Amino acid sequence: MSDARTAVAYRNLESLSAFYSLSSTDRERLAATVSPNDEADVKHAVRGYVLPRLQRIESREPGSVERIKASLKYFLNTRAFPADELFYEGEPPFDHPDDPIDYYRWVWDVLAPDEPYAEADLSQYVVTDETPRP
Repeated sequence: MSDARTAVAYRNLESLSAFYSLSSTDRERLAATVSPNDEADVKHAVRGYVLPRLQRIESREPGSVERIKASLKYFLNTRAFPADELFYEGEPPFDHPDDPIDYYRWVWDVLAPDEPYAEADLSQYVVTDETPRP
């Protein structure tokens, strides 16, 4: 009998706040225009910068976006990941919302607008990295 569970790792989420490759001009513009608690502002930044980067990763490593989405779905449901730490590892030019989980919810809305994450059967996932308590 094989284990058909989906492997997830919170480290798969690192690329969701990866803004470190932006030019200084883009960084300054985003810093000045993105209000961290404004869902529309953050989603606009994700669509403009994170989504294209994920598409480039996917073209080099097919299946990457699905692995990221599976991890994001799992960790949005459990909240058992260091959201604050992961967010800042990507060197974003703006702060996260008051609740850093909101950032990841908004990313989900951009990545998978027609897929609810809250209906996940968590028994179908296996965590493959050490997940620290938030």
